[in-house]
Amino acid sequence: MDLLENFKGCLLGLAIGDGIGRPFEGSDLVDPRLVEEVAEREGILRYTDDTEMTLNLAKSLVEKGGFDPEHTARTFALNFDPTRGYGSNTFQILQAVREGGDWKRLAQESMGGEGSFGNGAAMRVAPLALVLEGEEMVQAVRECSRLTHAHPAGIEGAVLQARAIHLALHSEPGNFDPLSFLGELEKSVESQIFQEKLRGLRKLLSEAPL
Repeated sequence: MDLLENFKGCLLGLAIGDGIGRPFEGSDLVDPRLVEEVAEREGILRYTDDTEMTLNLAKSLVEKGGFDPEHTARTFALNFDPTRGYGSNTFQILQAVREGGDWKRLAQESMGGEGSFGNGAAMRVAPLALVLEGEEMVQAVRECSRLTHAHPAGIEGAVLQARAIHLALHSEPGNFDPLSFLGELEKSVESQIFQEKLRGLRKLLSEAPL
């Protein structure tokens, strides 16, 4: 298994999926034929905040030789492009951090003091899943999530995403079993909401026609 190629494939696949999916953001259901049309028509794809934050997290990891929340927060703030489709909560936090604000206080006070539980933490987590393992990875993901998404659901979703990426990274493609994969993830999460969602996915896959 060539881990370096897997790393490249993960980040490149993320960026391509982001670019193709950008026109459909916020849609509940998307006709696969429309996705194919975008992929064939767009030419050079425009990425969103998903890819930008992922690359900035990777940049911080390389520059610091590991995860440093303060450095990551500054890297996010100094390099964010407001035209990339940031959500209003993350936009406000990064703008304030750029102007010298305290990211810890800003993230905790967001969304009426509950913290955001959107997918903004999960969408950028891939670099941590690629270079860290076990509890070190989980703790880094939690800290990284709290930079902008302090709600427990937002954090747990990011941890689940990181575990999925890490598990896929170390799986053999020829022996990959989706049902077993989802089962492993289900065992790793504490949130009942996420457990129910994963069980629902397993049920759909097990009932799908071959």
